[in-house]
Parts: sequence; C-alpha cells; structure tokens
Amino acid sequence: MRDSTHHPKTPNPKPQTPNPKPKTQNPKPKTQNPKPKTQNPKP
Repeated sequence: MRDSTHHPKTPNPKPQTPNPKPKTQNPKPKTQNPKPKTQNPKP
C-alpha cells in the first residue's frame, strides 16, 4: 500500500504552471484597420 515510497509522483521536476509564451498578448491586433473604408476618395 506504500507505492509512493518507490515512485513518488508528487514532486514534479517540470512545473507546467509558468508559461514562457503567453497567448494573451497578440503582436498583431486585428482591431486596427490600415485601410479604412469610411473615407471615399470620390465625394
């Protein structure tokens, strides 16, 4: 009944909690349009 003494799985050498690459920050925001269609060149 003491399996933890042979193979302890509790201590993880590689924690997955800290993410080196956060997906929350987008380098390319789609909210800003480089070409606005609101401006008509021919009034």
